[in-house]
Amino acid sequence: SLFVLAFMVAAVVVGPFVWRLAINDIDFTARLTTPSFTHPMGTDDLGQDILARMLYGGRISIAVGLAAMTMAIFVGVLVGAIAGMSRGWVDTVLMWLTDLFLSLPQLPLLLLVIYLFRDTLQAAFGTEMGVFMLIVVVIGGLRWMPVARLVRAQFFSLREKEFVEAARALGASTPRQVVRHILPNALGPVIVAGGEGASAPGSGRWSRRGDGLPAGRRREPGTTLLMRRHGSNVGVQLQAPCAPSPSRSTRC
Repeated sequence: SLFVLAFMVAAVVVGPFVWRLAINDIDFTARLTTPSFTHPMGTDDLGQDILARMLYGGRISIAVGLAAMTMAIFVGVLVGAIAGMSRGWVDTVLMWLTDLFLSLPQLPLLLLVIYLFRDTLQAAFGTEMGVFMLIVVVIGGLRWMPVARLVRAQFFSLREKEFVEAARALGASTPRQVVRHILPNALGPVIVAGGEGASAPGSGRWSRRGDGLPAGRRREPGTTLLMRRHGSNVGVQLQAPCAPSPSRSTRC
């Protein structure tokens, strides 16, 4: 829930300032100890405090996630807005570039970028900041494509709306139309897409064939798709075709 998420974020942000045990000190006399007042979550095989290491690692994970999401949203909005407001070869080239990035594998590219640029960035920004920048650039650079496609579709729809045409008739420039009228109305789906950027596409149990059926289910001829909502969940089920009967006075 939202409360648990806020508690976790507050714990990893404030926790290292409260729980000041060193995360890299090795103490073989306290290795693999059970939870106690000294070590609330115990220690690992090197005698290091697990709670302190979790709090420190959580800050890094949240920082990487937020930085990568910010980069993905910024690049995706920029590319999608340009493609959505342009026509002809500009839109074609940007969508070709988006498809190209969609085909790139993330893990091999991350390893290749680290191998090529790790020493240079470590010499310029230090070991931790250099690796952090590499990971953020690769993850954010491979997460902007769904945002760009969504923004492009939103711009295609919004640029033909009456309020945008009215602004255009009053002499508003294209940047003013984007910033004042189109982009604010497209931010809702963009924020949702940015929040879902961490989840892997196709990880759910529903198929992506476009018919809304679970994977492995086939739609028989004559059947009907029914959408049923249970709280916040939406399910799809098949309804068999209605057979006519002499006793029925209603139509199927």
